[in-house]
Amino acid sequence: APIQFGEGNAWEFTPAAGMGSYQKSKGIDPGQPFEFHLALGLSYRVLPNARLGVAIDHISNAGTGRVNPGINSALVTWAFAFPGL
Repeated sequence: APIQFGEGNAWEFTPAAGMGSYQKSKGIDPGQPFEFHLALGLSYRVLPNARLGVAIDHISNAGTGRVNPGINSALVTWAFAFPGL
């Protein structure tokens, strides 16, 4: 769950973790189908219903497969809130 802070809760820190499946394709061989995902994000409310932020994430099999290439990303995020949803 996001953690809001600062004056008027303008800042938001978002940790995330998950598990999933990834199949080998013409690109990266993940070593096995079962993968872990970790991410950290930080955003600032620039409009009443919009946030601009940055995030980093990592996907890997945590060394449980024959190979573990891991995938890291650095992202710029733009998020909208839709009232009533």
